[in-house]
Amino acid sequence: ETDFVSRFGGEEFTMLLPNTDKSMAIRLANQLRHIIEQTGFNFDGKQPTPITISCGVTEFINDDTPEAAFERADGALYKAKQQGRNQCCDD
Repeated sequence: ETDFVSRFGGEEFTMLLPNTDKSMAIRLANQLRHIIEQTGFNFDGKQPTPITISCGVTEFINDDTPEAAFERADGALYKAKQQGRNQCCDD
Protein backbone atom coordinates (compact mmCIF):
# COMPACT_ATOMS: atom_id res chain seq x y z
CA GLU A 1 0.00 0.00 0.00
CA THR A 2 2.92 2.38 0.58
CA ASP A 3 5.34 1.37 -2.20
CA PHE A 4 5.62 3.74 -5.14
CA VAL A 5 7.18 3.27 -8.60
CA SER A 6 7.60 6.05 -11.14
CA ARG A 7 9.47 6.89 -14.32
CA PHE A 8 12.31 9.32 -13.76
CA GLY A 9 13.71 10.51 -17.04
CA GLY A 10 13.75 8.52 -20.26
CA GLU A 11 15.05 5.12 -19.15
CA GLU A 12 15.20 5.46 -15.39
CA PHE A 13 12.66 4.55 -12.74
CA THR A 14 12.51 5.14 -9.02
CA MET A 15 11.03 2.87 -6.39
CA LEU A 16 10.19 4.14 -2.92
CA LEU A 17 9.80 1.28 -0.45
CA PRO A 18 9.17 2.95 2.92
CA ASN A 19 8.74 -0.28 4.90
CA THR A 20 11.73 -2.09 3.40
CA ASP A 21 15.34 -2.07 4.62
CA LYS A 22 18.27 -1.95 2.21
CA SER A 23 19.01 -5.69 2.25
CA MET A 24 15.40 -6.52 1.40
CA ALA A 25 15.35 -3.80 -1.27
CA ILE A 26 18.45 -5.33 -2.89
CA ARG A 27 16.77 -8.74 -2.82
CA LEU A 28 13.62 -7.32 -4.42
CA ALA A 29 15.64 -5.43 -7.06
CA ASN A 30 17.52 -8.62 -7.95
CA GLN A 31 14.26 -10.56 -8.23
CA LEU A 32 12.90 -7.93 -10.62
CA ARG A 33 16.18 -7.92 -12.54
CA HIS A 34 16.02 -11.69 -12.97
CA ILE A 35 12.37 -11.62 -14.10
CA ILE A 36 13.13 -8.93 -16.67
CA GLU A 37 16.21 -10.79 -17.91
CA GLN A 38 14.10 -13.94 -18.43
CA THR A 39 11.26 -12.11 -20.17
CA GLY A 40 11.20 -12.45 -23.92
CA PHE A 41 10.99 -9.28 -25.97
CA ASN A 42 10.34 -9.38 -29.68
CA PHE A 43 10.66 -6.14 -31.58
CA ASP A 44 8.58 -5.93 -34.74
CA GLY A 45 8.19 -9.71 -34.99
CA LYS A 46 11.93 -10.27 -35.29
CA GLN A 47 14.25 -12.37 -33.20
CA PRO A 48 14.07 -11.95 -29.44
CA THR A 49 15.99 -9.00 -28.07
CA PRO A 50 17.53 -9.47 -24.63
CA ILE A 51 16.58 -6.84 -22.07
CA THR A 52 18.19 -6.22 -18.71
CA ILE A 53 18.15 -3.66 -15.93
CA SER A 54 20.75 -2.24 -13.60
CA CYS A 55 19.74 -1.00 -10.16
CA GLY A 56 21.18 1.38 -7.58
CA VAL A 57 19.84 0.98 -4.04
CA THR A 58 20.13 3.10 -0.93
CA GLU A 59 18.05 3.81 2.15
CA PHE A 60 17.20 6.96 4.02
CA ILE A 61 19.38 7.61 7.05
CA ASN A 62 18.92 10.00 9.99
CA ASP A 63 18.80 13.66 8.94
CA ASP A 64 18.86 12.63 5.27
CA THR A 65 17.45 14.74 2.47
CA PRO A 66 15.71 13.32 -0.60
CA GLU A 67 18.48 14.83 -2.72
CA ALA A 68 21.24 13.11 -0.74
CA ALA A 69 19.48 9.73 -0.89
CA PHE A 70 18.90 10.14 -4.62
CA GLU A 71 22.58 10.97 -5.17
CA ARG A 72 23.64 7.81 -3.30
CA ALA A 73 21.20 5.66 -5.30
CA ASP A 74 22.38 7.27 -8.53
CA GLY A 75 26.00 6.58 -7.58
CA ALA A 76 25.14 2.93 -6.91
CA LEU A 77 23.39 2.73 -10.29
CA TYR A 78 26.48 4.20 -11.98
CA LYS A 79 28.60 1.57 -10.21
CA ALA A 80 26.31 -1.21 -11.49
CA LYS A 81 26.63 0.10 -15.04
CA GLN A 82 30.44 0.45 -14.75
CA GLN A 83 30.72 -3.14 -13.52
CA GLY A 84 29.03 -4.54 -16.63
CA ARG A 85 25.32 -3.79 -16.25
CA ASN A 86 22.50 -6.24 -15.46
CA GLN A 87 23.20 -6.12 -11.74
CA CYS A 88 22.14 -4.35 -8.58
CA CYS A 89 24.51 -2.38 -6.36
CA ASP A 90 23.99 -0.47 -3.16
CA ASP A 91 25.83 2.51 -1.75
